[in-house]
Amino acid sequence: MKEQKSMIQSLNALAIPLIVQSISSIIIGTTDQAMIGRISVSAFGAVGSVYQLIYMLVGIMGCTVIIFNINGSKALGRKDKESFQEELISSLLLSFILGGILLIGIMVFHRNLLTGIFGFQGGILSDAEAYLGIVKWSIVIQMLVFSLSTYFKVIQKTKYILWVSLAASLMNLLLDYVLIFGKLGFEPMGVRGAGYATVASLLMNLLVYIAMAAGDIQFKFDRMTVYLSRIKLNFQASLPIMGLEVLESNVFMMVITAIVSRQGEVALASYLLIVQVVSILHMPMFMYASAALTLVSEKMEANRQLVKSIPRLAVGCALCFYGGLAIFIFGFRESIFALINPALDVVSLASSLFLVYMVANIMRIPSTVYSYALQAIGLSKFVLYRSALINAMTLAMVFLSAYLSKGEVYVFLIMCAAAMLVNYGLIALVGRNRYLEATKRLALECH
Repeated sequence: MKEQKSMIQSLNALAIPLIVQSISSIIIGTTDQAMIGRISVSAFGAVGSVYQLIYMLVGIMGCTVIIFNINGSKALGRKDKESFQEELISSLLLSFILGGILLIGIMVFHRNLLTGIFGFQGGILSDAEAYLGIVKWSIVIQMLVFSLSTYFKVIQKTKYILWVSLAASLMNLLLDYVLIFGKLGFEPMGVRGAGYATVASLLMNLLVYIAMAAGDIQFKFDRMTVYLSRIKLNFQASLPIMGLEVLESNVFMMVITAIVSRQGEVALASYLLIVQVVSILHMPMFMYASAALTLVSEKMEANRQLVKSIPRLAVGCALCFYGGLAIFIFGFRESIFALINPALDVVSLASSLFLVYMVANIMRIPSTVYSYALQAIGLSKFVLYRSALINAMTLAMVFLSAYLSKGEVYVFLIMCAAAMLVNYGLIALVGRNRYLEATKRLALECH
């Protein structure tokens, strides 16, 4: 009991600063969207869709930092400072390389992505291209920020992430106001202003992180072969995690977004509104999952008997946050939606569907936490294969829903919510059972 209480304290110490930072950033980002929503429904849909696309691509490539989280935590668990620093340098180099590849891909295929995935044309295509043309330069910066924020997670100083990210978000908010609407002598830039604000605030975030982590960023030319070897091994190890990110978080959401985008601007704006607000509810989940991954990786080197209870405790903590936030947001949903997008038809549709999506996403909490924990004990391939099978069944349900709904957006979105509930529920059940089985075996190996 004493050990579990201590573990909850450790989980909270890691997760709570990240939760506060993430919720603050999302609220400020939502205000950013609210500014765009006052330009036009078209601009709101364009910026929201491009943001989701960038988030998806960077999220996939950013999975490499999970390997740094695992290996870095293990190195600190066995008090190997040199290996930890080599893992950090390798992670930064790999993030820079992958970010550069993504940037080039966006530059070459941006129009194909916008027209092929979202079916954009006319005014909404122009807005999306204008925003993407600027915000694409943030991709490499975001990848490096991922690596450095993971560094602070591994050394368990997440309060630094809180303060730096909050400052960057406030800077982004101020620049949005000035550049989007043309204040302080600037010409109104609309969606392009939002893009410039995003790039500038992320660059500030990166520079501050570099200054704070300078003591451990010890690049040595004579260790280049070691860095390259770690880059190769870490990239290979991250492939199953990338596959999981593609299947579980991105393909599913992008398929729904692509289908909804063909139902009209109001349907797309309403759906993006729901997704954006639900993402606030999910922030504690990701932070506790990340904290669980860090602690499981560390305790694997020190006390394997403790690892069994870590995900369960993380799920309980995340559910408490989810429930409290859900009750608050649901009570003020119409006001919150109207603050982001003042269009009455958009607010009405989003408000009527919000409860369904709130309930549908509850099971995503245990599914995510146990997926992270399984990765920490070396079962990334199992997580990928399990999710591939379950996601394939779920996507079949989504396509069938699109056919059966016969153009009824409301009915289709309810069916999608049901598919989400089934999807995450199955992943959680299978993941929990596999984790308990694996940790039981690991505990026996300790004796």
